[in-house]
Amino acid sequence: MRRPCGGAIRAGVLAGVLLGSGWLAAEESPAVSRAAPSPCAEGLAATLVVMEERSPMKDQVATALMWRRMDAWAALEKGEEEICQEHLAVVRSLLGLPEEDEAARRGSSPDPGEEKATVPADLSSSASAVSVPGMARPTIREVAQRAGVSLGTVSNVINGQARVRPETQALVERTIRELGYRPDAIAQSLIARRSQAGNGEGDADRPRLSAVGYLSVDYVAWLEELPEREERVTARTIERILGGPAANVALSAARLAGPALEVELITNLGFDEDSDWALVELDRRGVSTIGIERSADRRLSRAFVLVDRAGRRTIVNEPVMLGETDLLRYLGRIENRATAETPHCLHVEGFQISSLEGALPAVRKSGVFTSLHTVGLPGEWRTREGVERLGQLFDVLFVNLETARAVLGSEGEEGPLFQELCSLAGPRAGRGALVLTLGRDGAWLRAGDDSTWRIRPKRVRVVDRTGAGDVFAGAFLARWLGGGEFPLVLREATAAAAASVTRAGADFPAPDSTSWRALCEATPKPAPVLSPDAPSPA
Repeated sequence: MRRPCGGAIRAGVLAGVLLGSGWLAAEESPAVSRAAPSPCAEGLAATLVVMEERSPMKDQVATALMWRRMDAWAALEKGEEEICQEHLAVVRSLLGLPEEDEAARRGSSPDPGEEKATVPADLSSSASAVSVPGMARPTIREVAQRAGVSLGTVSNVINGQARVRPETQALVERTIRELGYRPDAIAQSLIARRSQAGNGEGDADRPRLSAVGYLSVDYVAWLEELPEREERVTARTIERILGGPAANVALSAARLAGPALEVELITNLGFDEDSDWALVELDRRGVSTIGIERSADRRLSRAFVLVDRAGRRTIVNEPVMLGETDLLRYLGRIENRATAETPHCLHVEGFQISSLEGALPAVRKSGVFTSLHTVGLPGEWRTREGVERLGQLFDVLFVNLETARAVLGSEGEEGPLFQELCSLAGPRAGRGALVLTLGRDGAWLRAGDDSTWRIRPKRVRVVDRTGAGDVFAGAFLARWLGGGEFPLVLREATAAAAASVTRAGADFPAPDSTSWRALCEATPKPAPVLSPDAPSPA
């Protein structure tokens, strides 16, 4: 099960733990499966031994090694030996190991029926590895040495990922007890989630949210005033945080729902340092990374955010455009949920709608709900015809006031404006909803049963408005997928968005905190509205 969002674990700590105890859990021993081990598999097993000997490592090196090895094994499982070798070469380079020649890469295969130890077992030398206070804890290598089996065999016994002979399993389990070896729970949890990605099943017992789109590293500069043209200013401080509309939605949903909701992000990343940092940070905060595609010609998108004392901001970003083939390739691993007991929603940010439009009918046909936040909506969609089309493609639609005014060409009262918006893109019967967000003035909601709700939050001191709409959408979807009634869903989403503007970044208090409970209680309940044409309720 995914870890709760709370708890601060530095990237290097997570990477070091993965490398030092249990990362081989994803490496199935070819000997146990009765197939000859490939040179690439043997090379990856050998690099693990080196990493354990050198642990702990620097944060950047450790995270880079962790994800390169993961991608190498993913390529090997697909039979892509050459790609695996490319990743292995990078791993060896990061470790400072000499390059292997072609003959060494081809190697010689042992008897496929033999479970041979990769390191000679030496009971006298490994006896000191027994876990006692004040001594370094034993490693998976020492378990393999003591038991006289391969590293992969020990891994398979620990994780149950391949069949092992009963007598061998008993031997390994006894050795683990004697040495006091403890596989790392964090590593096993991460590996389990990556393994689930292979069949796309996820956790059938939990509702699921898949956010598609933009992930960036935001460099946020805190200023007294936003600079004028040609002006040079000094920031109070500059911070690095995760950003991007889709990422903010996913992070907010994971924070509010915790382990009750399975949240994942579908995007594109590279193998650069920022991408490695982002992957570890997403996992730390409860967002699965199984839907992320990585390639050498990409890097994590960057954004520069300038925020002044009044909370006004200027954002410069590099959008990531996902092609239709990216989503369809992922959808091939999504099970048909037409009869599923727990809902699954695919959330799309406005930036991606043009490239993903063609894939959405297949999503809805599979029984998956769809939602869209209009942030970044291209100009061709900011028309009456475009919004009407959005109403046909999405079950839940979040439209901000600026977009609504641009589409309808109206500066009139918000009530009639919302009514006109509903006539274009009102929700279909069922669980759907159309939400018009009004910033500090709250929101309107039209439900699939034609009920209409209006909420007005209390005023708060604004620090940073960045991502407030994303937080609203993420919190809304978390509670909606959890089966909440619309008044409760709307109230908590409004509370989360209001809280997010009082602090830096798209964040809000932990849902089990006193401050969160106080904030929810202070947020007025939504009022039912019989006719949106009537004056807005106070």
